[in-house]
Amino acid sequence: MKEAVCYLLLVFLSSFAATVSLVACKQTYIVYMNTAHRTAAHPTHALWYEAHLRSLSIDPARHLLYSYSAAVHGFAAVLNPEQLPLLRRHPAVLNVHPDPLLPLHTTRSPHFLGLSPWPPAPSSRRHSLDPAAAAATDVVIGVLDTGVWPESPSFNDAGLPEVPFRWRGACEAGVDFPSSLCNRKLVGARSFGRGYRAAAGGGDADKPREEYASPRDRDGHGTHTASTAAGAPVANASLLGYASGVARGMAPGARVAVYKVCWTNGCYGSDILAGIDKAIEDGVDVLSLSLGGGSAPFSRDPVAVGAFSAVQRGIFVACSAGNSGPSLSSLTNTAPWITTVGAGTLDRDFPATVQLGNGERYAGVSLCSGAGLEDQMVPVVYGKGMQVGSNSSKFCMPGTLDPEQVKGKVVFCDRGINARVEKGQVVKEAGGVGMILANSAVNGEELVADSHLLPTVAVGAKSGDLIRDFVRTSSNPTAMLSFRGTVLGVQPSPVVAAFSSRGPNTVVPQLLKPDLIGPGVNILAAWSGSVGPTGLAKDERRSAFNIMSGTSMSCPHISGVAALLKAAHPDWSPSAIKSALMTTAYTDDNTGSPLIDDAGGSPATPWAYGSGHVDPQKALSPGLVYDIGTGDYLAFLCSLEYSTDHIQAISKSTNKTCSRRLSDPGNLNYPSFSVVFGRRSRRFVKYSRVLTNVGVPGSVYNVKVSGPPGVKVTVKPTKLIFNQVGQKLRPGEGQGSENRFFLSLSSRENMGGSSNVMPVISKIYCSSSPTTLTVRKRPHVINGGGFVVMNAGHGVVFVVEGCGILGVKGELALKDGDGGLILSISKRGGIAQALSTRRRWNGYLTDFEGRKKSVFSLTDPKCPMSNAIRIHLESSGGWDFQVNGSFVDRTCTIEDYRGDMVAQLGATDMVGGKELYQVTVQAGYDQAFIVGVLAVLDNIHGESTRC
Repeated sequence: MKEAVCYLLLVFLSSFAATVSLVACKQTYIVYMNTAHRTAAHPTHALWYEAHLRSLSIDPARHLLYSYSAAVHGFAAVLNPEQLPLLRRHPAVLNVHPDPLLPLHTTRSPHFLGLSPWPPAPSSRRHSLDPAAAAATDVVIGVLDTGVWPESPSFNDAGLPEVPFRWRGACEAGVDFPSSLCNRKLVGARSFGRGYRAAAGGGDADKPREEYASPRDRDGHGTHTASTAAGAPVANASLLGYASGVARGMAPGARVAVYKVCWTNGCYGSDILAGIDKAIEDGVDVLSLSLGGGSAPFSRDPVAVGAFSAVQRGIFVACSAGNSGPSLSSLTNTAPWITTVGAGTLDRDFPATVQLGNGERYAGVSLCSGAGLEDQMVPVVYGKGMQVGSNSSKFCMPGTLDPEQVKGKVVFCDRGINARVEKGQVVKEAGGVGMILANSAVNGEELVADSHLLPTVAVGAKSGDLIRDFVRTSSNPTAMLSFRGTVLGVQPSPVVAAFSSRGPNTVVPQLLKPDLIGPGVNILAAWSGSVGPTGLAKDERRSAFNIMSGTSMSCPHISGVAALLKAAHPDWSPSAIKSALMTTAYTDDNTGSPLIDDAGGSPATPWAYGSGHVDPQKALSPGLVYDIGTGDYLAFLCSLEYSTDHIQAISKSTNKTCSRRLSDPGNLNYPSFSVVFGRRSRRFVKYSRVLTNVGVPGSVYNVKVSGPPGVKVTVKPTKLIFNQVGQKLRPGEGQGSENRFFLSLSSRENMGGSSNVMPVISKIYCSSSPTTLTVRKRPHVINGGGFVVMNAGHGVVFVVEGCGILGVKGELALKDGDGGLILSISKRGGIAQALSTRRRWNGYLTDFEGRKKSVFSLTDPKCPMSNAIRIHLESSGGWDFQVNGSFVDRTCTIEDYRGDMVAQLGATDMVGGKELYQVTVQAGYDQAFIVGVLAVLDNIHGESTRC
């Protein structure tokens, strides 16, 4: 008898953040078409789309960018505002939305995951994954990213058989990329940049000169991810001597097809859809996308829509979860047909030490490639800027350090605002000889190694605070920096990376995301020959390999492992592969303790790691899988109350009715559970699941339940008996109730006190400021919390600040670009409620602490203060930005995922004896929407301004 353990991952939600997509004047739109209106007069989709545009007096030669057929039924076109109503009113058009701009989510790992050497030695053929690795030569992994550096040894095809006959891909020639560069490893390379060029103004003259109009990778990100998934073994690989060893991908025998969809400023949805469209036609088996924007309805998410069609064709799709952790609800790529991947650490580290003049030593990490600073003590400085009293020098921002005070010294820099590697460049250019880079509170003790341009040690937040205090208080602060190279067998590992985006899932809270985590910190893989390890223009070093961190790195690990499972089980569906990965994932580290969250050092939760850390060996033989078909996904979409047009746009289905819908989105046959209890209702939840036996005949499984305190969990039956392989057990089949699998949950207490809640809403101000929000404040008082909403596309600004629910009169409605209701705020029964016509935003707003009996009344003047500021700044492309820490003196900045400054709040003038503060959005981000928890200053008043 075979016994299995079912672990139920249960999470609870009480309120969710909302986002808005904006409409600009002239831009690219993605248009979804209803094929029921296509006639025999148009033999291809492309001809039909062109005819449709001409019927509306829109010249396809000038406006049409892409015609899609495999990924979606639709096209991408550059349109003027007056052309939009013509399209939206036409019965053949299902949906229209702006082209979003999505960011990238940026050797030891095969050994850490238990994968065998490649090619397997004859004596090691007993390794369970060897047959899968050998069969993977028939599997093609499509990587949508920044392209590829084909000369990298990671794409050597030595020992590989001929390309599978079924492969329909191509190697497209372009700038510095002849088609002869493809081989039996790199079997395809294409480039998609029409959306990028349209956004840049349309012509090649508007493109940065350093970009390659071809599949060639200038950035390095795409080369890194592709080689992580399926790179060939390369001996003696390292980054400047660090992480030395054999570098190889997860599935070194698999083939790679590269689709360049990302450019200098990110990845446009129209280009991504074009890449997915062609990848499906080419015949890829796995798709890997280390990119994504904010959380949006699936009908407005090109990655979700394209992935749906890919999964329909039997293609496994893995996407990165995002790098906006540890903030809650910071996930991207949350569709259930996508495998959403978070990031954890390896058991490898690059230790370094800071020794202060007082004898204290602090551990950190470094990838210093030259001589260290361990021969003698060197003076240390902090905040020595060109402008007295400026905080910018503390962050080592460009042009802020005073060379006279920095030359020949080690500079202490705070993490945040600008990129980590740029700080090192700033210090070096100012004459500094070394740098100590300290984490902020939000980064916690997470240590990410970078190959800086000068000797640098990165330290955690706790060590950083102590070092900073020493530098500030000592009359003659000094330090030495020493480096210890590469260390293996680090404990504990894995640890959940602080940057890894977290749940709960704001689009469908009944789905637990991320699905699982994989190695994503300090990963060695192939690199572009166009740029140095830092990616900075002034970095003249070149290396065939680089060490990078991000969910961008963890995603291709899962893609590669999925290729192995696909090779071992070619008859498994994408959902079966995902199920095998999730149900066999582990939640204990290599010390036998629960996984730790690097953000604060406490035990991690399912919102951080999903089902756990991937285990390729166990995933090969999961015993049971939770399978999901296209019909199940359609029933799921119907349960979300999406319109028929939106469901047709996502699924390409011509069915105009929801003949089948799930009673609850949580009843999708998903391998994990996320249960939402209401505050004073819905204290009982019942879900059902169907299991498929992929083990041996005669398998018997007993249920073991592990549930959270305060919740009673019941599973029926307690035993499942499978007589044959492929047998499914579903409700109503088999011998009575023993062949049913039902999960029932009941709350023993009011779950309204959950800690994952938004702050109370109080005052609301409206003005007509499209890109600038101007406020006045009493200086140096930090004791508020609230919301700021700046909607540039519609010229409306909402400021919600303070503590109680003062000033809420009647109702306030926030609407999206299509006029759909996003959020309504009203005072009912003394509670500010956030109600919506869209289920994903149902919920209440309560205080920071989420106390059960402390929802603020209409007159409560007090509220708790959070020094961790979170701001979502979402352009029409769904960018995600973050601000960490409280306001410092008179300046607060907002940075994007690369660390580039996006917006700044600072004193600009004195009016009537009061300081005038202004939030100014940087060039390139002038059409933006800000929503989030903003630590505001007391006595703020909104004012109308003009741009």
